[in-house]
Amino acid sequence: MDSRYRALERMSAGAAGTTRRDFLVAAALIYAGWWIVNSALFALAGPELLQGDTKLGFTLNLAVFAVLIGLTARITGAFHRRPWMELWGDTARLRSDFVGVLIACGLVYAVLIAMGFQPSRAEMRPLAGWLVFLPVALLGILIQTGAEELFFRGYLQQYCARALRSPYAWMVVPSFFFGVSHALNDTSSTGASLAYIAWATCFGLAAADLTARTGSLGAAWGLHVAVNVSALMIANQDGAPMSAAALFIFPERSEDYVPGATIIVVQTLFEVAFLALLWLAARNAIRR
Repeated sequence: MDSRYRALERMSAGAAGTTRRDFLVAAALIYAGWWIVNSALFALAGPELLQGDTKLGFTLNLAVFAVLIGLTARITGAFHRRPWMELWGDTARLRSDFVGVLIACGLVYAVLIAMGFQPSRAEMRPLAGWLVFLPVALLGILIQTGAEELFFRGYLQQYCARALRSPYAWMVVPSFFFGVSHALNDTSSTGASLAYIAWATCFGLAAADLTARTGSLGAAWGLHVAVNVSALMIANQDGAPMSAAALFIFPERSEDYVPGATIIVVQTLFEVAFLALLWLAARNAIRR
């Protein structure tokens, strides 16, 4: 393994001895179980809550990720006879990396907002109501991002590092599945959906790199929280999925509006470039 990623080797030591078959079966059980519970819950709750443009729907969409945490913990213990907390990696670095990367990425976002944000185009929601809902929204984001990091960078990445022969399969395979799992995040068009998958895959690669360098989920978790707080709590479009917690609301686009391929490509390239900037900020933070 590349010397830059020796921390991943130590982090995944508990995965030694697991057969490829057990790994694939356990991973499939975790994700399938979460998908079934998630789908059943929202089938009962109805499409209004699934949209997440109300506070109740927003909270439920994020809280349901606790099921993914529970399944990952349960199956890790049952299949691998391993304490699930080991998936988080080096506990000494977990908190410090999380806080350091979250602050570093927050500063990058602050500079971007100061340089390019145009509040005149957006309606600002009442600050008091936003602040009241803030603790609930932050807790939900911590659960959602923590669950995804635990499964994709904790479970999948560690066991891929042990079960697959390619030295970088542990980075590409979990990141690809992370990207595909976001296929429904933007269904406005096929191109938009593919672009979102591409961006989420790139995010997975950045998070996998941070995890492998530090031997802990802290840095990747901090990056994930920073990205999701910006996307869900700072600015969103009126009526858009998961827009209930945003402080600034931009006007809803016309139902007839379908972005062209050029616009989608340019926007995706910009978003990937900005993600690279966040990754570099995170890299700088974990060096301290």
